[in-house]
Amino acid sequence: MHGGLSPELNKLDQILNLNRPTDVPDTGLLCDLLWSDPSNEAQGWAMNDRGVSYTFGPDKVAEFLEKHDLDLICRAHQVCCTLKECDLLTPLSSKLIVN
Repeated sequence: MHGGLSPELNKLDQILNLNRPTDVPDTGLLCDLLWSDPSNEAQGWAMNDRGVSYTFGPDKVAEFLEKHDLDLICRAHQVCCTLKECDLLTPLSSKLIVN
């Protein structure tokens, strides 16, 4: 994923149903998938300093992983932590090596 999670994302199939191409709205699922950010300080959903979308805490990452039977979320931007520290990984380059 590019950005993050959304409180509006209930099923992963919702992503497949997003209209393409489209303009990114100021709110809603597509906006959140592009612009929401993880925060180790957040509990649940919180306002984002970007002025758009949300920040989400480790509790929302764990909830999302369990709900969708996933092990890891891999984001495309913004360094937040290392693989050993959480279940959400932001690669520092376009190459991700898994041993």
